[in-house]
Amino acid sequence: MTDKASKNLEGPSRLGWELVDPRSTQEENPYTFFVPSEAEKNALVGGDLVKLIFESCDPNGGSVERMWVIYRDRDENGWYGQLDNEPFDIEGLSRGDEIHFKDFNIVGVWDTKIDSMDDEDRYFARCHVDQRIIDGSARIGRLERRKPKWFWWWQRKHQRFSDTGWHIFAEDNSTHKSAKMSYLAIGVVLNKDDSYLRLLDAPVGACLVRNGNEFHLG
Repeated sequence: MTDKASKNLEGPSRLGWELVDPRSTQEENPYTFFVPSEAEKNALVGGDLVKLIFESCDPNGGSVERMWVIYRDRDENGWYGQLDNEPFDIEGLSRGDEIHFKDFNIVGVWDTKIDSMDDEDRYFARCHVDQRIIDGSARIGRLERRKPKWFWWWQRKHQRFSDTGWHIFAEDNSTHKSAKMSYLAIGVVLNKDDSYLRLLDAPVGACLVRNGNEFHLG
């Protein structure tokens, strides 16, 4: 998953770094870029770990790093904490530094109290998809749910996310054999077009066919 860094509205830090505002990225990628719910953030207590995205202000190009911050407190001016990681390549920032941030800067919570990981597991499960759909040069035309592939022992052990069995073809690809297929998270496809979301749990053997802007079982 690639972050498109959007600058913190408060502007650059005097230390040569700034916090990334992830809201536009999350809006553009709702099925692959997950952030804690408001309820989860409101449940935080002092000592909890939250993840923020830091970006170097180096005009020659700097790094973007996700790091943990020990949340301490909040008031009308914002939230406060202490950096709990050592930056890899961001000048002017060190472990133990005090960090001031907003609630929208939080992109992860170490020990969730309310949110579950069900959506992440569901939308990061894999599918086969015509690469033109991901490139934006073709629309989805047909989806077939085949028997999920079985992996060799090594792959099952090291791959967290399962195979959905979905094969997703472009609208103009009638033969299916000419498609250049990629194997990736189904959430990436949903970010492009989620009009088939309600049918995502259709059983093996199901076929979805586009009709206008909707999909129906074929």
